[in-house]
Amino acid sequence: MTTTGVFHDERDDNAWNWRFAVPGPGTYTVTVNRMSGRTVNVTHTAKLTIEDWLMVSIGDSAASGEGNPDVPGTPSGFDPDLSIWDVFVPGLALYHLSKGAYKWADDALDKAVPQLARHGHAKIAMNPAPVWQEPLAHRSLRSGHAHAAALLEDRAKGRVITFLPFGRTGSEIPMG
Repeated sequence: MTTTGVFHDERDDNAWNWRFAVPGPGTYTVTVNRMSGRTVNVTHTAKLTIEDWLMVSIGDSAASGEGNPDVPGTPSGFDPDLSIWDVFVPGLALYHLSKGAYKWADDALDKAVPQLARHGHAKIAMNPAPVWQEPLAHRSLRSGHAHAAALLEDRAKGRVITFLPFGRTGSEIPMG
């Protein structure tokens, strides 16, 4: 392959970005020749070690990422759900306003005192609803375990992480 341009040996922010495929983990010797026409001016050789670490995650809600969905939901807030008929029937409007205010207050209490909300199996109205990669397990790639795997990965140094999440909301390990 022949390219033209300026390559700065002393800097790391070169315009050149070379990519090549390797068959898998291992140590490889990479040699780059800098040429002027058909003449080799400078040769650089380096060893590149590719490591593929396997990280497996198990656990309950914290491991699955239930609190960090891939697409967060938005609390719907106060919504009285009034229609055009409520203008003509004041009693109906009062009913919808009261119902909306009660739901809003209930959601506010659930947010303020999450222990009570959790104990009472309360749900906060969301619009749009949160989205998880695996909805039945409430499994997300935004969990703390997934972030830890991402922090361990360093592709520039040849370390890649294969992350297998098996956390599931509500799971238990009763013995052990």
